[in-house]
Amino acid sequence: MGKKVLVIGLDGATWDLIKPWADKGELPTFKKLMEGGVWGELESAIPPLSCPAWLSVVTGKNPGKLGTYDFLIYDSNDYSTHPVNPKFFEGKGIWDMLSCQEIRVGVVNVPMSTPHPLNGFIVSGMFTPNEDEYVYPPELKAKLNDIADQYELDITQFDYSNEGKFIEDVYRILDKRKKVVEYLMDTQDRDFLMVVFTTPDRIQHFLWKYIDPKHPLHDTGKAQKYKDAIKDFWQRIDQILRKLIEKSDNETNVIIISDHGFGTHDMVFYVNDWLKEQGYLRLKQKEKSFLTKLGFFSESISSLLKKLRLYGFVIPLIPKRLRNLVPSKYPSFERMKDKIDWEHTKAYSAPHSIGCEQIYINLRGCKPYGSIELKEYETTRAEIIEKLRRLQYPQTNKQMKVEVFKPEEIYVGDYVNKAPDILYLIEQLRCVSDKSFGHQSIFEKTSINPRQNASHRTNGIFLAYGPDIKKSYKIENAKIYDIVPTILHIFGLPIPNDVDGRILNEIFKEDSQIAKRKPRFITPDYRKEGQEEQGEFSKEDAKRVKERLRALGYLD
Repeated sequence: MGKKVLVIGLDGATWDLIKPWADKGELPTFKKLMEGGVWGELESAIPPLSCPAWLSVVTGKNPGKLGTYDFLIYDSNDYSTHPVNPKFFEGKGIWDMLSCQEIRVGVVNVPMSTPHPLNGFIVSGMFTPNEDEYVYPPELKAKLNDIADQYELDITQFDYSNEGKFIEDVYRILDKRKKVVEYLMDTQDRDFLMVVFTTPDRIQHFLWKYIDPKHPLHDTGKAQKYKDAIKDFWQRIDQILRKLIEKSDNETNVIIISDHGFGTHDMVFYVNDWLKEQGYLRLKQKEKSFLTKLGFFSESISSLLKKLRLYGFVIPLIPKRLRNLVPSKYPSFERMKDKIDWEHTKAYSAPHSIGCEQIYINLRGCKPYGSIELKEYETTRAEIIEKLRRLQYPQTNKQMKVEVFKPEEIYVGDYVNKAPDILYLIEQLRCVSDKSFGHQSIFEKTSINPRQNASHRTNGIFLAYGPDIKKSYKIENAKIYDIVPTILHIFGLPIPNDVDGRILNEIFKEDSQIAKRKPRFITPDYRKEGQEEQGEFSKEDAKRVKERLRALGYLD
């Protein structure tokens, strides 16, 4: 019997929560795996978002080679964005690399995966545009719907006025995923299986405020009821891990990973207002109108609802098609795009997903209304970077921890030029940027919306357990790019020489065949015919994906 690998992805898992609970014996499976295996932090991508992070996990490549820095791709031709098309990455995932070597594979709910022919099965996950087409081979669909009482890809939205209903929905999705995975493990032959549970990310985004008494949205009364909701959920995950490992045979090496970490989010940085204040962004002269006054009135009502803690209850009652019709005192980038004086604007932050902290330089020749000459580019970028690094807390004037990145310094590949000109993290995303306009202060002590009171971190989790894995070993410097070469090495397969990761050889027992095996490298050919550029979704698919991202709280 040959080696097998089970990869379990836990979206948003963080040792900051798991380790203390495991040490207390409240997560017995995690405790057993840590004591009997290898564990440590797993460094995510920049920015630490599910996309590009999961793509980097399953390809072994950095965003500069994938051309994906966010859920959205920026179009410099008209200052707009459109959703990433996952079909561009068909044939490039770890399951495709294994399938080509006649290894039987299984994939369940991995973000950005798509159902396509291979040696095994795929149940796609987040970013599936058509929820009727999520399974390969397609004949599996009827059985999965029967097993799960209609399979669901994700919770449908975050606009909950009732935490109890939200928790009920999250558990329902988790339990359906568990039933499907167990059924597939029982009935489908496979040497490699990768399953991702995205629900930890969902519940932490929404309920973190109840485990952080200092959070500005913390409600003492509700905290009494929901303070253990996240821990209870992780205990259910712990039980599922035990069950999946029990279903694996003695030749299976288990790898558990997260795409990023997690932590509190209690401050907002209004980046376009800051760029305007610093003189890099200019608006056309305002025209006062009835709509402007109406926007002021509507925002005043919105502010009052937030102060009374009624916002989360009232807003979901307004039909979605009507919410965008009401002008806002704080209009979005899309609404302000035509009001920006582009001829005198040097820099701006585009409407990417929440957590994609970026600034673009309005370079002439690259942008339709570019104002910066190439010779001014580096000087302008350096000025903005220096000012970002000098950001201070407004109340105390204490220096903030601001990490600023130039794409050419952290990425390599054909798509580096598609990246934003500046990327940054303020306090590791404890402070998240809002791209809307018109705020009185540059910083605000709050969350970007009621559904996002926690945010991602760059330090995810890594855990390995199995017959070839060392016991009670703490790993250092593991990165998400390392998963692909490590899995290929377990199977004794050649490693594409264009991956950015390394073999995590230190996790293997020194006397194991895997540790003794010399790695082999090859020049790959993944590109499918017609995949020269990142094709866009159809208008209908793009609309569905954007609506889903907005409903899940990823878009403003």
